[in-house]
Amino acid sequence: MNSNTMTKIGFLDLPGELRNAIYGHYATPEGGYVVDPQSNKLKTSKGDAPDLALMFTCKKVAYELKSHVLGYNTLTFSTYCPPFHHDWRDGQPIPDAFDLIMQTVTQVFGLSLDSKTLPDAFFYSDIDKVVSSAYPSLAPYLKHLRTKEDRDVPIRTGLRGSAGQVPSVFRSFARSLMREIVARQLQYKAAPFQHYSQDGLQSLVSLDPEPWSIPTAADISRMKAIINDLSLPGLPRTRSSVEYKERRVKRYFSAAAVAIRFLKSLSANDRQHLRTIILEEDHIGVAFSECHGLGLIPFCHENPRLRVDRRANLWRNVLQTTTAHHTWYDFRSGYTLGIARSLDAHTISYVVGIWMMEALELGRAGMPAGSFTLTFTGGPGHQTCSDMFRAVVWRDATYQSAVETCIERRIIPFASWADKQRSPPDDNVTRAYWWSSFDGFPQAVRDMFAGRSIVRCDFPISCDGERDAEDYIRENGWDTILYWAYYRWVDRPRSYSRVKPDPSWEEMLAEDEYTIGTPSQT
Repeated sequence: MNSNTMTKIGFLDLPGELRNAIYGHYATPEGGYVVDPQSNKLKTSKGDAPDLALMFTCKKVAYELKSHVLGYNTLTFSTYCPPFHHDWRDGQPIPDAFDLIMQTVTQVFGLSLDSKTLPDAFFYSDIDKVVSSAYPSLAPYLKHLRTKEDRDVPIRTGLRGSAGQVPSVFRSFARSLMREIVARQLQYKAAPFQHYSQDGLQSLVSLDPEPWSIPTAADISRMKAIINDLSLPGLPRTRSSVEYKERRVKRYFSAAAVAIRFLKSLSANDRQHLRTIILEEDHIGVAFSECHGLGLIPFCHENPRLRVDRRANLWRNVLQTTTAHHTWYDFRSGYTLGIARSLDAHTISYVVGIWMMEALELGRAGMPAGSFTLTFTGGPGHQTCSDMFRAVVWRDATYQSAVETCIERRIIPFASWADKQRSPPDDNVTRAYWWSSFDGFPQAVRDMFAGRSIVRCDFPISCDGERDAEDYIRENGWDTILYWAYYRWVDRPRSYSRVKPDPSWEEMLAEDEYTIGTPSQT
């Protein structure tokens, strides 16, 4: 056969395996693809635009190549701080404004439940039965409200905590309870309703943005208008000191929020090709970012082969979490003003617990098994992270387990559910003296240390040589919660600092600060 009689073979005549090998060489860059959060488009890990010119050959090649790009490459998402001058509105960047809106609405619902403003008729209606059936773990809290005794006593509910439950569950519960009350508002004449019109209350309960949203300036304006019309209190943007006012802090949308926006921009058919997503949560995100995995559940249901690894940086994200603790600005003020220069150990287990329990809640919320993992990343300071988890997280979980065991054995008597939630009777007491973090926290920590959890660490963790709950019970004959809470605080390091040449805790907080005058309006 000479060259004149040879059969011509086109690209599509090649076997599929060979075409895939060509696609792999052509469109599988080292490190996969990252998604540019500003443009919502793919780029290589080196920052280059993907070379996908082959897609213009024909529709079949375009389909096969797109499926290869999405299915054979890892897609990596990072946190996103929009350009400062692009989104400044009324003195606030969009992420900052959105976070304050979410905090304000949560504050209103929390205060309504934690105060004596609930209408008396509430306690004689079927509302608590309706809500209790939807949130059985919070039925004791509703029963506590029904007693109308000491409802203003500081307990771990509302803004002060979440009644031992996962914070996102408590927020959902509070909104559901308020929605049921508003639906029956004409029956009631009580403080929560005296200042709002019927339409205003409906607007309040319908103001329900998804925490993983990335809103536009128009969205922010609409939500602010509702809040302003209702005269809801806003949270402060700055502290009173001149130094603090001159500082601004970059706020970020979570990597999960960026990923959800990208997934929504794809067609359902294109999303079926996806296999691996990495979420680099390398800065603290706005709007309760630890719960943003909830927004990924529909996509994991739609594509059972999709795997999501959420990688939360301990130092730059997790340990700065302030959900249900105090405001984000209050958290940073001590460091910003030079009052504190290291990480207070008493906050560690609570914020680590928030991320752990929110991740574990995903399964109960419908996340398919095997679709999601949470990885705590330590960065260069691996040894400090390992020590911290052994000396603080493991120990606090063990203390909580010991107290729970003492309660079960009636070594520590408690009269009611509310007694177990109560802080010691000291107005100045901090979360350090609370004996527990969340219901289920000890088991979650044991599973993580044993390597049988969806929550993992990229640094070594071990509890070898550490005491367990029975050891503490044998060693300590304490029969009051105050003793356990106090010694839980003193029996561990007071603070943590990073070892040079790693950036210190104070230096890392400063990385997200900038000093500004009047923001640019361009």
